[in-house]
Amino acid sequence: IYKEITGEKVPSTIKDFIINKKMIREIFAQKYGISLDKSKEFFTSLFFGSRLLSNDKKGRSAVTVSLGEKIVNSILLDETSYEYLLYKDIHKLFDVISNHYRKIDKTKVVGYNGHTLKLNEWKKSSVVAHLYQSLESKVLDSMIKFYTTKTNDYNYVRVHDCLYTKKEIDTAELY
Repeated sequence: IYKEITGEKVPSTIKDFIINKKMIREIFAQKYGISLDKSKEFFTSLFFGSRLLSNDKKGRSAVTVSLGEKIVNSILLDETSYEYLLYKDIHKLFDVISNHYRKIDKTKVVGYNGHTLKLNEWKKSSVVAHLYQSLESKVLDSMIKFYTTKTNDYNYVRVHDCLYTKKEIDTAELY
């Protein structure tokens, strides 16, 4: 989406995360002495627009609550760390995408799948999440269409977090 709008390459921090997600999560967990689940939560939150220290009514984000202020402050203080640079690049990405769609229409965003998100107030994270999810739904629909029309497979295909089958499966058999 960013590249489509700007014509620029996706920032290298984001590209590196996409390619090396598991390794980066492991390094982050080890660096800060946290679980892999907490590490995954941190990166997932970033990619959905979470801010560090500042996005809830008490001035603390969900990430800060989850990781603790000490870790978040360490991230914010080291402006050369990968996680800090990733945080900044994601927010740049959100700004670019949000500003682009706001110029088109301040009251709604039409997703890649044609679904329209109507907005009473403009929220960058809602706009970007809507676009992500609409693009994901197009990809998933394409996968299902390919599976059902182009393959002779009668078992199942795992699509994201669900199973899609051409025939009914007994849940006990599936288990």
